[in-house]
Amino acid sequence: MLTGLYACYNVYKTRDERWISVGALEPKFWATLCHALDCEALIPDQFAGAEKQSEMIATLAKIFIKRDAAEWFAILGPTDTCVTPVNSVVEMMSDPHVRERETITSVEHPTAGTLSQLGVAPKLSETPGHLAAAPPPHLGQHTREVLQSAGFTDDVIDELKELRVIQE
Repeated sequence: MLTGLYACYNVYKTRDERWISVGALEPKFWATLCHALDCEALIPDQFAGAEKQSEMIATLAKIFIKRDAAEWFAILGPTDTCVTPVNSVVEMMSDPHVRERETITSVEHPTAGTLSQLGVAPKLSETPGHLAAAPPPHLGQHTREVLQSAGFTDDVIDELKELRVIQE
């Protein structure tokens, strides 16, 4: 159901080359979206077969491409339609909600300086979770230990390093 097969759970390009994600799985959200887009005829076919879904996706694609993303959110924002922008990584990282929830956090790296990384996603009151204090490793920093734990001998690891198959 969540693979892009259905018109009600898909992404659509807008005129300004942005993308809108539609997640209108519940019939009430699908109906509201179809009313907002003036395509009420699609409402009864929300979970129709693949051929009909292809037609419906094409119909919605033709509708969404007619306006910029901001225009669509001005139209759809006040409605109960389950749509959201598909943000770039930069946009996501600067999103106030993402920042407030510490979904992205900073860590000090000894040579790279301050790095952004994912924080702890679930926010549980009794077991909030925490990030490991260690910064991310350098490329190859743990190669030898990992290969040794997999049963490789030092001689084989040295040979792989000499052949430039691995980096330490």
